[in-house]
This record gives sequence, C-alpha cells and structure tokens, in this order.
Amino acid sequence: MRNRHRLTAFISIVLTAGFCGVAAAQQSASAAPVQPVSQSVSQAQTIPPVPSASQPITDGQSSEGQAGSQASDPPPMADIASSTGTSSPYRIGVDDIITISVWHEPDLSRNVPVRPDGKISLPLIGDVQAAGKTAMGLQAELKTDLAKFVKDPELTVIVSDIRSRRINVIGQVNRPGAYSLTQSMGVVDAIAAASGLRDFAKTNDIYVLRETADGKRLRIAFDYRNVIKGKKGAQDIMLQPRDTVVIP
Repeated sequence: MRNRHRLTAFISIVLTAGFCGVAAAQQSASAAPVQPVSQSVSQAQTIPPVPSASQPITDGQSSEGQAGSQASDPPPMADIASSTGTSSPYRIGVDDIITISVWHEPDLSRNVPVRPDGKISLPLIGDVQAAGKTAMGLQAELKTDLAKFVKDPELTVIVSDIRSRRINVIGQVNRPGAYSLTQSMGVVDAIAAASGLRDFAKTNDIYVLRETADGKRLRIAFDYRNVIKGKKGAQDIMLQPRDTVVIP
C-alpha cells in the first residue's frame, strides 16, 4: 500500500515537470520575432551578383585601379599638337647659317651660309637648293645625294644661325643691333629685346622702316605711349623680317 502511494507521487512529479517544459518552450518560441517571407525574398533580390574572373567588366563596373590607369594615360599626340597650337616647322632662308655634321667624315662636316640664290655648296655633292626647305627635309635630301659617294652616311642638319628673319633696332636703346625674328614680335617686344629705352629717347617719334616689294622704304609711325598705357585703339606694330625699329 505504501509502495503504491510512492509510485503515484513519482508519476505526478514527472508529469508536472513535463508540462512546465512544454510551457517554457512555447513561451520562448512566441517571444522570438518571425521575419516575413516577403521581406527575406526582397532582401535576397537586392544583393548584386559577383562577376566571375572571366566575365568582362563594363563601363559602369570598372574598378578603381582601372579608372586610375585610364586617367593617367596621355592623350594622343595629335590631340596634344592641336591643343597646344604647334606652329609649322621653320623653313631655311637666305643668309641663314647651316651646320652639317657627317658621322666619321670630318672633311664633309662644315658650316655653310645660304647664298642669295638660296643654295649651299658642299664637297662631292656640289650646289644644293636649301632655301624654302626644312632642316629635316634638307637632311634627307643630302643623305640620298651623299649615299652615291659614302656608304650608309649618317648626318644631321641644323640651322645654327637664323639670319634670314632678322630685325634691326637702332637709336636710343641700351643694346642696339640686329635680332632674330624667330616668333611673332611687335615693336614693344623689340625694344624689350634691346634692353629698353635710354633716358632721353623721344617716345613720340618712334617709327618702323619697312622695305616694300619695289625696294623702297616705308615709314610707319608708332604710338609708343598710348600702346604702353593700353589705350583703346592703340595697337602695337607686328614686325616683319628686315624691319628696322628707329628710336630717335
């Protein structure tokens, strides 16, 4: 009889513990948030796919390293030339001094002036037209002519002294003389090249002497003071080869 009471008490304890465990599990399950299925699907759709190594990268997917390398690439040479406004090559003129250097041929290397007829004289070759040509053009022609006498000649042609495009600055300047007109130059530039005016220069009487086609001299007045002041309508005179700037 006593044993039966003990067995009944044990079964009661076991059943109570089981019911308590089930209740606790249900309470913890109800406390955890349940994520909606639609939200999980939408989040999965926003994750971009990872391209494989063999997949080409489009313009919108270029990496930072590729963008940096593209930015550092220099523009084509044609673009550079057009953006900088590169001028045409210099063409040889009468009275210019040409330096011709022939590799391993010192007897053929020399400085030669361009004669009034536009030609130069060289050993073996004779007279060659130089005026009107570029240094590179004359170099290629001389190499072809010299190849008849020298095997595989190597030479360079340089315009060492530009005398065909010169102007003269005379009078009341600190350094009167002849100056090369290698670029666009006005009277103000010429005076600056001659180290400026002297103290007693007559700035109202400055003029330019220009040789005309018929050999005469044309006198062009220059309004120095108004040009220096930047007054409206006052313009500098752009010089031409063989012009003479006179400062009384």
